[in-house]
Amino acid sequence: MSHREAVGVPAGSSRVSVAGEQIAVSREGQGIPVVCLSAIAHGGGDFDAFAERMTSRFESIRIDWPGHGRSGEASSTPSARRYADVLAEL
Repeated sequence: MSHREAVGVPAGSSRVSVAGEQIAVSREGQGIPVVCLSAIAHGGGDFDAFAERMTSRFESIRIDWPGHGRSGEASSTPSARRYADVLAEL
């Protein structure tokens, strides 16, 4: 497993087509949804402990940004605007 995959959402997570990107998404737990957004060069794995502890109270929705974690390669230059577009469509 590469370092990139190691910091991403769990293996076997869904991949969805969003804003022209293949985005890896993990949805776990039940209750009020909480969207977990990682920093650049990180991934959904940053929220493993949160997701594990909160599954009975919250639905954690973790994503790997384009070119990060288990998502596909980015099709454009990363920027706050691009990530906002991805998040809005997701």
